[in-house]
Amino acid sequence: MNYAWRLGELRKRLARERQLPMLITTMSNIFYLTGFLGSLAFLLISDEKEKPLFFCDGRYVSQAQEETNGRVDLILYERKPLEKIRDLVRARGHQALYIEDALSVSAYQNLNKAEYETIAIASPVNSLRMIKSPEETRTMERALAISEEAFRKIRCLIQEGISERSLALELDYQLLLLGADNTAFPTIVASGERAACPHARPSSRTLRKGDPVIFDWGARVDGYCADITRTVIVGTGPSPFRETLRTLREAQRTLEKTLQAGMSGKDADLLCRKELDKTGLGQYFTHGLGHGVGIDVHEEPRLNQDSDTVLAAGMVVTVEPGVYLPGQGGARIENLVLIGTGESRVLNKLSAIW
Repeated sequence: MNYAWRLGELRKRLARERQLPMLITTMSNIFYLTGFLGSLAFLLISDEKEKPLFFCDGRYVSQAQEETNGRVDLILYERKPLEKIRDLVRARGHQALYIEDALSVSAYQNLNKAEYETIAIASPVNSLRMIKSPEETRTMERALAISEEAFRKIRCLIQEGISERSLALELDYQLLLLGADNTAFPTIVASGERAACPHARPSSRTLRKGDPVIFDWGARVDGYCADITRTVIVGTGPSPFRETLRTLREAQRTLEKTLQAGMSGKDADLLCRKELDKTGLGQYFTHGLGHGVGIDVHEEPRLNQDSDTVLAAGMVVTVEPGVYLPGQGGARIENLVLIGTGESRVLNKLSAIW
């Protein structure tokens, strides 16, 4: 990953907007800028030509040295890191310190106990992260390939009598066995009437003939996520959700062919709703069409009714139409799409309907 470019681009943007120095506190953003995969650190981007200052405690010194590879200057703290940062900024005579608006209120109040002004802003790192480099996309494709192969491995287990929790555990095991560093998020398996809950946690409920079963899962590889959803009907008998799945697939295929740079997230979501309205299912589509995926499984841009974000080449987004009928069940199909200037590219290889 080109960390030098990322740090340089961020510094240029901050300098242009006169938002230096800036403190980065979100671990996903720190990983994006430095390669550090630990759970706690702070990164101070200064208007000076020196390297960014990387604050960590003793647990992470060796890891930070290895993963940041000389791109930052390490500062070790033993306790109260925010006070150390606050005093350092004050000693350098800065009139203001910009911070990410995701910082907790207590941390903000701690930093604000100084003569300079503390200003919370939407992190510009988030907009940088929206456009994926070819290397980032390849990493996500590796995570997706592992995710899909894991599902193929457990497909034969989706039968009457097995529990949702057992299927989730088997899927997670296969992800790790195939090379994932971890799951990208807690795996969702929801069957029967529980499939009406888009984010249901796996339960002890056992599968029954004709059940729709929603699987939503993904691998994390080298810091990047995959996100995929498939819905399986248990057995070969009749089920009203078979037709629902075909309708969802047609709506998804329409969006996959239509999505391109220049379209807004709001327009993409609206197009999907119009497709589902043709069959009377639009009223049961209760979430947005999709979201960006990368270091976080949910990140910018958003594809929903409120999103004015304009899609750009290089973004990787989900396209996941779903319908949920309370008391009856639900269905969802989710693919990852790489936005292009003309035709966009679906990254998935796994069949959409099983």
